Amino acid sequence: MELLARVIGRNGVPVPAGQFIEFIKEENLTLEFDLAVLNTTLQNLDTLKKISQRLFINLFPNIPL
Repeated sequence: MELLARVIGRNGVPVPAGQFIEFIKEENLTLEFDLAVLNTTLQNLDTLKKISQRLFINLFPNIPL
């Protein structure tokens, strides 16, 4: 299973991925965004395991190890 991040705008409409990803890059928020995705995934891991044993998450390439 591949997880897809979605951002809902103030008007309740999903923001296109290309638009919010570009904003995240411009504002240097890639690490914060990736951590939020990972935290949300971990919080929902029990539910996700019921759907699939394999999980794929695309992260920004500049995470310090």
